[in-house]
Amino acid sequence: EEGHTALIAVDRITSALISKNEYDLLAALSPLCKDKELCSLVFAMLIATFRDTIALKYSKKEALIIPSRKNSSELSKKLSSGALLSMITAVENAKIKLNKNVNQNLLITALCGELSSAVPV
Repeated sequence: EEGHTALIAVDRITSALISKNEYDLLAALSPLCKDKELCSLVFAMLIATFRDTIALKYSKKEALIIPSRKNSSELSKKLSSGALLSMITAVENAKIKLNKNVNQNLLITALCGELSSAVPV
């Protein structure tokens, strides 16, 4: 159940990044404010998705960690490797802060801003 919920969240987050819609991104991230375990799982899946996306930029291999090939393919076309690395760093930092018991509402809001700023206009 939680794994399925996390996959849906990752799909919504990556779709919002593709469409460059900050409101949709915040709406996709907001359920994470209430559930620390789900938040941690989604962060791990996002990191894997962004790494898969970088791999897709340089290879046509289909061995992806997260099975959201459509979104990874779209992200690889729309985002530079630098933007993807910035997103990985932002999510990794958020994961560290989550483990230090920071306010999840503030953490998610800050992450939304960081992810949005990595997406070119």
